[in-house]
Amino acid sequence: MREYITIIAGAAVLSVLADIISPETWKKYIKIVTGIVISCVIIQPAAQIRSINIFTGFEEDFEAEEYNAAEKVADTLCVNIQKDIKERIFEKTGIKTECDVKLSINDDGLIESVDKIYIYGNIGDEMRKELAYIYGVEIWEVVIYGE
Repeated sequence: MREYITIIAGAAVLSVLADIISPETWKKYIKIVTGIVISCVIIQPAAQIRSINIFTGFEEDFEAEEYNAAEKVADTLCVNIQKDIKERIFEKTGIKTECDVKLSINDDGLIESVDKIYIYGNIGDEMRKELAYIYGVEIWEVVIYGE
């Protein structure tokens, strides 16, 4: 029981310190977070009496969210690269094209490189060479459909 009271007092002291130290614009958020922390500290012993772990499953959810975040980053990067390619082609040639990009992603979900670029439209060899140079791929990895 003494440990329990010490933990609650410690959480309350940290809450007050965080409130004092934080800038005025953050106070609302600090109060929300510290309120949640104190609530969890108060609930945890009651949950232990009933052998309930209120934190069960958070690790699995976190890993799933981490994977989804890596996927979203890869998708966003892919869209941005496609947009950049279209803009470069239009800027240099005046031709509106569509394109697709294949990225190389490692086991950790990090993007390693651009593997292939698919262009739907006739852009010419000079533009093809320029895209290969910019994105670090070989010229045959810039595939053009519609020549």
